[in-house]
Amino acid sequence: DDEIDRYGLETVKLGDKKSTATAPLNALLNQPMQCQSTVTGLGNSRKAFTLEECTATPLNGTVGKLWDEKLTAFKATFVENQLCRLELQLQTSGDYAALYDQYGKKILNLFGKPDDSTATSVRWQRDSDEATVKNLGNGNVAINITNKQVMQSLHHTGK
Repeated sequence: DDEIDRYGLETVKLGDKKSTATAPLNALLNQPMQCQSTVTGLGNSRKAFTLEECTATPLNGTVGKLWDEKLTAFKATFVENQLCRLELQLQTSGDYAALYDQYGKKILNLFGKPDDSTATSVRWQRDSDEATVKNLGNGNVAINITNKQVMQSLHHTGK
């Protein structure tokens, strides 16, 4: 996994260790992310794995900023201290072309040509990763970057 170019943002990528990912993720947020830890199983393994879900508390409707736009929702999921999912929601000014030109191109072009594209969403896939950008309407945009191989094999949580 360490050799492949993983999906992510400029400063953090899927597969990054929590110790590496925490500072750049917190830099996006108004307050440091809060994490809750549970135990999960993966696939057919009988071994217990640590699952941490980290979120941010909104202040005045926002949790931080990404690309100079309001970040209204944030969730990072770590399995065994590796980033496996990043879920973000932006409240944009509505100037998608400028936002894409300034920030999106350098991120999304790394993903290559989209695998699926509709009027409201674009999806990129690799063997184990997936990135999705969805227009939720009224200037809201959702960005999900997921290690689908790991996240699809999670089958239960417990204490």
